[in-house]
Amino acid sequence: MPPPDLPVELWLEILSYLPRTALHKMIGVNRILFELALNDLYEEVRFISDDRDTLKTFEQLKHLGIANRVRHLFIRPAFLPGTDEETESTFKQKLASGAAYLRNFTKNPSSITFNDSFNDPSYEILETAKIAVKACPNLHEITIVLHDLALTPLFMLFLDSLWASDSIGPNLRKLSIDTTVIKLPLLLNPLTKRSKLLTNLEEFDINISVTRLNQTPTDWHFASGALVAFLAAFKATLTSLTFSSLINRDLGTLFESFPRLRKLKKFEFLSVFNATSVPQTEDFTKFISRHAPTLETLVVKPHARHITVNTSDDTYSIWLNHNDALESERLYSFAQLVLPKLRTLDIGLRDMHGDMEGTERALMPDLSRVTPNLTSLIITDVRLSSRRVFSLLNTLGQREGGSLLERLSFTCVYISPPLFDLLAKNLPRLKSLTIEYASFSPKPEHQPFVNDEFYTDFYKVMQARSYPRWGLEYLRLVTPYHCGGAHPIVSVMESVAESLPKSVVLDTELTCQCKPGIYFNF
Repeated sequence: MPPPDLPVELWLEILSYLPRTALHKMIGVNRILFELALNDLYEEVRFISDDRDTLKTFEQLKHLGIANRVRHLFIRPAFLPGTDEETESTFKQKLASGAAYLRNFTKNPSSITFNDSFNDPSYEILETAKIAVKACPNLHEITIVLHDLALTPLFMLFLDSLWASDSIGPNLRKLSIDTTVIKLPLLLNPLTKRSKLLTNLEEFDINISVTRLNQTPTDWHFASGALVAFLAAFKATLTSLTFSSLINRDLGTLFESFPRLRKLKKFEFLSVFNATSVPQTEDFTKFISRHAPTLETLVVKPHARHITVNTSDDTYSIWLNHNDALESERLYSFAQLVLPKLRTLDIGLRDMHGDMEGTERALMPDLSRVTPNLTSLIITDVRLSSRRVFSLLNTLGQREGGSLLERLSFTCVYISPPLFDLLAKNLPRLKSLTIEYASFSPKPEHQPFVNDEFYTDFYKVMQARSYPRWGLEYLRLVTPYHCGGAHPIVSVMESVAESLPKSVVLDTELTCQCKPGIYFNF
């Protein structure tokens, strides 16, 4: 007898406790799981290889029931010829010839010959992919990853076809590009020219990566111009901009050239921030200030999305909280900004002097002035002492009944019962709390260690705590593990949860590759 169907919400709750592959094994259980499994299988189409499996995937998109499930196209064409056996000048000549070929074909489609097509071994897969994506009415997101590979004329024609009126173009909402300086104009310029067709593009994510080729000032000039022109073409539709860079170029001047994006609600900056990359902090600060009327989410990290040899210096720390900035008429520091619409701030810190006794310098400015309506605060990259946590809480915007903050995430040296006393007192509206800590202590002035004795003391002191007016709904307490990630400490979370007036969700999910069940339990 087949099992009775459960509500979709209940199946989703059950599946949240299982590895992703479990869903595929349950595809034959009932109709709900069949539909969920197909959605998972075809939600993202990955175009990496030109092998038979990839060709089969694109051929399957001829079926409407499959094509309707596709939401995201990921393109990282590993089948394109590499540059290992080519000289740098030869590679740049191929790039130029590919771009010229695309321009000529756009003007005269009949210029492509039969031999041109079949001399390229990727012809079949590119033609099949071009037809297949046109059949996906719900495909709204494209990711393109192109580094040191030679762009063939047929591949560039395939990319250009994506932006056409009978393909993805009019439905495209999110575009992510990870590429090098040299290729940036080749990828962005066709999009800029078709901007009148891409009327629904709302999110743009750009990552400028390193290359084995020598990048000249001329290359950077053309890349910067292409990026500025792209943003100018879509300034009326973009609501989210993510900028990440692994190269050490003058980004301040670049941001000074960026237009105001009229609907920008979210801005992410993930890049090295030093005297070379941002020699004039005024330019970068003004870009953020221009979007103060609309900006709701701001993410700033003094490091790129991927590992790089370049590092941030004190330029970033000074920009974040310059002591004398408020007295200046020039706008060159984060501390001078006023962002009334901002609700979420995700900020990476950099400590110039370390958290030493007697160090008076605050890592953050007065947030009650910069972000008076902040409801979500995420702080990363620096472990805060109890003293700095206290100092930070005093800078938050206040209303009747306490701070407006509803979500808080930070990393600290250690947790203690007095720390939770402080959080409960100063953040009465807090609903979500995430803390990564190195150790714990029963009292703030105690030397912290991680062992059974100190956990016992911590637990005993927490048992005497009660926060009847603290409406916390979500709690996640993690500590670094040798895998490089952070693992949840279930017993510590439970001891804190017992002090709360109502049940709280304890997040025990692992974000690393370790198997579920590997937790610290003291």
